[in-house]
Amino acid sequence: MPFKTVLVGSKGDWKYEKEFWELTRFYSTLQICIGCPASYTSDCPYNDFSPGAKWLQRCLNEAEVCSLMDNPLMQLTYWHSKLIWTDVLHAILWGCGRDFVSSAIKLLLWSKLWAGNWDNKLALAFTSFLEWCTRNGFRPSTTGFTLKSKPGVPQVNGKAFDVKLMCGWLAELLLEYSDENAALLRVTSFNLARTLCVCVWLLLQVGNNGC
Repeated sequence: MPFKTVLVGSKGDWKYEKEFWELTRFYSTLQICIGCPASYTSDCPYNDFSPGAKWLQRCLNEAEVCSLMDNPLMQLTYWHSKLIWTDVLHAILWGCGRDFVSSAIKLLLWSKLWAGNWDNKLALAFTSFLEWCTRNGFRPSTTGFTLKSKPGVPQVNGKAFDVKLMCGWLAELLLEYSDENAALLRVTSFNLARTLCVCVWLLLQVGNNGC
């Protein structure tokens, strides 16, 4: 039986996609989207979410997306720019996900879950994270949590996959956290962090793509 190979898409972070396809539109340029004309300029502002937003009115053609059309894959008869996919989970984890995890850890540093000053608590928090990873068969690449300022927001110093693991660790930790200790925190913030960590972890388990 004959076999054939078919390109169904290219998925990766923006740096990879930009270099591989030689994209002319990138988040560091004025024109930021490979699917529509959204930009940082007032001609077609990306943050216009009205029904008549200009970026909703048309899709880009291949020549507007790639600077060079001599990539061998582009010579395929069915190739088009919509085969370039962004890794949404990677963007979320390495973007707002990292900030969210840092904020959740800071919330716990204010509690009595770990003893000592902020440096001691941060070291104990990282130990707790490593123990969770060991129990669940994961090997994180991050080497520790640090503080940008004292007291400040913890820096998780990891990759997107590490942020994903931290969501799982925090989800378990916050669910097991006693109501007595939770009362020592701002209840609204605590409940929000607990709910979001659980939801994010479950979402990432369903959409587990190794990011």
